[in-house]
Amino acid sequence: MLLNNLTKKFKHWLPLAKSKIEKGASQLENSINNYDPKEIIPSKLIERLNTKLNSLPVYESYYDTLTINVHDYIHQWIINKEQNRKNCLVIKGNCVDNLYNILTSIFSEKSSLSKETIELDYQIFSLENLKQNRRDRLNYLQEKILEIQQQSDKKIILIPDLSYYFSRTIEGLEVLEKLLKLLDEDENKFWIIGCNHWLWLFLVKIYHWDAYIENARDLPLLSQENLQDILLPVLDLVEFDWNDLRRFLVELPNQNEDDHKIISQLQAKYFENLANLSQGCLGTASQLCFYSLRYVKNEETELSNLKINNPQLPDFPSITQSDRYLLFCIGLHGHLNKSDLANILGDDQIYITSQIECLVNLNLIHFLDHQNIAINPLFYSKLTKDLKDNHFLVESD
Repeated sequence: MLLNNLTKKFKHWLPLAKSKIEKGASQLENSINNYDPKEIIPSKLIERLNTKLNSLPVYESYYDTLTINVHDYIHQWIINKEQNRKNCLVIKGNCVDNLYNILTSIFSEKSSLSKETIELDYQIFSLENLKQNRRDRLNYLQEKILEIQQQSDKKIILIPDLSYYFSRTIEGLEVLEKLLKLLDEDENKFWIIGCNHWLWLFLVKIYHWDAYIENARDLPLLSQENLQDILLPVLDLVEFDWNDLRRFLVELPNQNEDDHKIISQLQAKYFENLANLSQGCLGTASQLCFYSLRYVKNEETELSNLKINNPQLPDFPSITQSDRYLLFCIGLHGHLNKSDLANILGDDQIYITSQIECLVNLNLIHFLDHQNIAINPLFYSKLTKDLKDNHFLVESD
């Protein structure tokens, strides 16, 4: 029995070790070819920029579109309450966007609701005092389901991000079935549910949620103007010269224009590129923006100056099917700690630790804090395409 267990563990470990060695060699080669210590932006500066971004009311860019949609659907629900499938609106976003903050910032105040709904009770699934452990989150969701089942009054309920309460385990899927049953049967509640695209595809393909919920809308894509309004105040934290972007332009600005107008043209072109590369996703756009800043050493003064470059998506690395499955699981849940990830994968933490390290080194995932792992926004669009090409993300028929 002991020998069989050791053999099983060795067979499990061997491909992971091989993968780690191959990736380590590839990464070392890339670092030798591409690493320039004079041009690396310090992580502390990235943290400052992200902190500034999170402190700003950036979600005003979503406000008009989302509130108009919600008003329309709530109105339909009020006048057609017997049509159960109209009592829920799913708002889909990317797993690298902070869907929780977006929806709570917009709908936490009753002023964002129309007059016809202002008198209704309003309940938000809050993250306050919510523990990191997925089991605790499932218990919280189950308690809320039981609580709402006992309420007969009309009410609007907001779940800002369903992925916070999702667990791809038997227990987790059973709780989601109870939630779906409640949505389908209780005509006195209108639900606003945030859900990332990967999770929605999973729920539709495997559990046919679209048969019960017909109203699902995408988070509005951010335009060049939106991104410029959001990110320019963040960039005020640092000093650089927008004229550095001249070297990337095929057609230079008219030299007869005044400096202010030239800077405006350079900024417009920069944020146009940012909007195209990020596909309107704030999570991706903000990180592309921050990592387009580089410290470059002046050979004459020996001092390093901060310069801005054209935003550019990094090349997508070579990964295995095992990597794809792990990345898919992380994206479904928005973020996971190692313990929950191992539980969902059905493995011991020791088996996935080296794989996580490899994917962190490839920058495909990163730590949000000391515990939680998430998809790196810089790779979101290319990773999504890769997972679709390899049939991990499948559109419903």
